[in-house]
Amino acid sequence: MLARGLVEIRPGRYGMGAFFAAAGIAGVKALLADARRMDPEAYARLREELGFSPATENTEGE
Repeated sequence: MLARGLVEIRPGRYGMGAFFAAAGIAGVKALLADARRMDPEAYARLREELGFSPATENTEGE
């Protein structure tokens, strides 16, 4: 992931850490947009952090 520019290594709160780069965040958002790839209920917290609607609002198929 580092070689592909998806994450970068930089100082964090407790020493060095790996953080998503802009390309990495875009990739995760693309995965979250497709419920078949990342279950909306299982990844509800991540969806919320990245600005997606909560899984409980998903009424598709009802």
